[in-house]
Amino acid sequence: YSGHDFMILDSEASFIYDDEYFEVLEFFEFANLQLLELQYFDRLLDEKLNYFYSQQHYKMPLRAYVPLLAEKISMPISLLAQLKVDISVIIERLDNSIKMVGDTYFSNVYHMLRQQLSLDDWRLSINKKLDIIRDLYTVYQDRLDIIHDEILTLVIIILIAVEAIIAFLK
Repeated sequence: YSGHDFMILDSEASFIYDDEYFEVLEFFEFANLQLLELQYFDRLLDEKLNYFYSQQHYKMPLRAYVPLLAEKISMPISLLAQLKVDISVIIERLDNSIKMVGDTYFSNVYHMLRQQLSLDDWRLSINKKLDIIRDLYTVYQDRLDIIHDEILTLVIIILIAVEAIIAFLK
């Protein structure tokens, strides 16, 4: 704002020289909270993906192949998909929680904080992991859909054969 204000930003520590520093301090707190949440989600996604990859085979229970029962089974990939949805919603809320309109000074401060704390890099890392989860879920869902189609085709063939046998016996 004036020649009497001074600010040094770093990822480890910062220095503010300003008579009215309270508002700027709130931006610091908010940016640090964002960083902590993004780091937590990144670590959580790493753990869940590593657990999923550590399984030798991505076996599905036999009930998963039955079209009507498959939706009631909780599989690891379904848990990953639910985690993806939860994290996506929270990240969206983080993005929408602060809007800079009209105040260039605070907008610049917040932008500098985002750069110093590498918030965009953390968000990019999380988005890549969420994309991996989406791709894994799509592959599994496609696999289940194909199996369900094959089972239903087999049931139709059996029903036609039974009907033919009954018609032949009459």
